[in-house]
Amino acid sequence: MLGTLLIAGGFSAFVGYAVLFNLRGRKAERALAQARGIQDATSFAEMFPTEAERVVARTLYPQLERLTFSRVLPLSKEDRLCSIPYSGSILSDKMIAHCLNFDDEDLWDGVVAVLTELRCEAPKTVIRDGLQGVETVGQFVLALAKLTSPAIR
Repeated sequence: MLGTLLIAGGFSAFVGYAVLFNLRGRKAERALAQARGIQDATSFAEMFPTEAERVVARTLYPQLERLTFSRVLPLSKEDRLCSIPYSGSILSDKMIAHCLNFDDEDLWDGVVAVLTELRCEAPKTVIRDGLQGVETVGQFVLALAKLTSPAIR
């Protein structure tokens, strides 16, 4: 009986934490969306200087948007893809950037979908090497553009 109660309590705590995390994420994204304004794939792509980057950005945008809490968050090139390790000071981070907290596996699925849509058949090892060290949305788009450039031409 006690074991069942402990399991039920642990599960309830986990569910409560997940709900709280989701609510906080949605609240933060709503405030950010209000400050940034409306965005679609075309306006997202216009932030990038080269045609290869714009093609990747237009294709990638729905994948990234799907991974946000609210599914309508306007993205910035400075937004961080995954959570950053604690640095000891919140003052060192850019205040304009938002930490998207994307899951690595979900992000990888998005990469595969984008590369498939752009008909890029690079080996997974080349893709992983090309994405090594990528932290922001802008870096992510640039890395994917480099990987797909031969496929886009």
